[in-house]
Amino acid sequence: MEKSSIKKTAFFVLVLAFFTVVPILILNVQGYRFDFKKMKLVETGGLSIKASAPEANVFVNGQYKNRTSSFTRDLLVQNLAPEEYEIRVEKSGYHAWGKTLGVEEKKVTKAENIYLFPEKISFNVYKENIANFFLSKDKKVVLYLTDDNQIISSKNAVVLDSTEAKKYFSEIQEIKFFADNEKILIRGLNYQNKTVYYYIDASKPSSPAYLKVLEDAEDYAMEEQSIVYKSKNQILRYDFTSKTTEVLKTGASAFAMKDYYNIYAIEDKILTKTNLLSKNKEALSEKPLELDNYKLLMISDKILVFDGSSSFYLFKENKKEFEPFLKTTNGINYATLPDKIIFGNGYELWLLLLKDFETPFFQKNGVLVFLSRFSSKIDDVAWFNNDYFLYTSNNNLLVSEIDNRDSINAFSLSDMPIKKFWFDEREKTIYALSDNKIYVSDKFNP
Repeated sequence: MEKSSIKKTAFFVLVLAFFTVVPILILNVQGYRFDFKKMKLVETGGLSIKASAPEANVFVNGQYKNRTSSFTRDLLVQNLAPEEYEIRVEKSGYHAWGKTLGVEEKKVTKAENIYLFPEKISFNVYKENIANFFLSKDKKVVLYLTDDNQIISSKNAVVLDSTEAKKYFSEIQEIKFFADNEKILIRGLNYQNKTVYYYIDASKPSSPAYLKVLEDAEDYAMEEQSIVYKSKNQILRYDFTSKTTEVLKTGASAFAMKDYYNIYAIEDKILTKTNLLSKNKEALSEKPLELDNYKLLMISDKILVFDGSSSFYLFKENKKEFEPFLKTTNGINYATLPDKIIFGNGYELWLLLLKDFETPFFQKNGVLVFLSRFSSKIDDVAWFNNDYFLYTSNNNLLVSEIDNRDSINAFSLSDMPIKKFWFDEREKTIYALSDNKIYVSDKFNP
């Protein structure tokens, strides 16, 4: 071939390459990609990633992209074609976080609540010879039950010494706090193997007072200076100061207290609300509750009914009726936040949303979101932060995220057999009961 022909061919090839490549480069800059699967131009999207630990490495489809900032701890990956991407966030000494997420045209997919948990968390002995512990509702007060049935407070004050305790109980099973966190109700067995209840005012050390009124009570609720209980279709209130009992309501088959003044009850199979000050009563449900045996519960202003065996029903205000909510194999555990409640119903974890969520669920207020199913029973559950929760299963302490897009990231936090635990939100530490000792963990980063 003559040199002139070669030059002409090369020139035309270059011109063709120019008019082919330059438009592609321009389209790429403007956020377009050619989708060979769909054989068309598509607009790109992105991934917004934010992790708790600084300097975390981010991989997309196995390729290193960058690391999160030390200041904002986030990273934006742009110009991604609309498809699914495998994301992995890693840092030495921490459990890796991974998830497959889809990217859509002209949208940024968010994974901004990634908490990286240390691979090794130290637990140190905090208290010894502890058989059990009990928390106040606000988790500000802890009572410890020692091996010899002594009850001591978190300030090491003796609430009930072992000699006194053995006069009343062969076994202490549960301690509950009244609203003021000073008075407590102790449930246990006496030496005739009968369930008994005793009351103590921890601010005024004294012998336990026997609560005979609870002997035949079918249900009860604790207030600040009194206890409300149900007996033979009556709702009664016993006042500790005056030592008197008053009838609050008759003809009720179940009840729940929202505060000192409002009582919810099932009367003639209809849910009612009665203000005890104004005596005003209103019917909340229209459809009769067709159950023979049940208990009324109030959790974060949500009203539920438990049929006593296997099913929970949730009251729907807009429909004015109870609807099937959760099945259970062995009771229910739950932990609340202002915008959501997590439920463990035996071998499953569910999330009830109390507001509209745009991410990660894209669900409306009132939706029940399935999180995970386990081979062993869930014994306890507590919130770690807004996006992660702690739980025990088969004596293992674990942590999991609530982001159920793709598989859920879950990690074990301890090699010890954990019987029971609580998370101190102020100190960011975990307290765990194992082998009759209370252990306290290292402090977690905010």
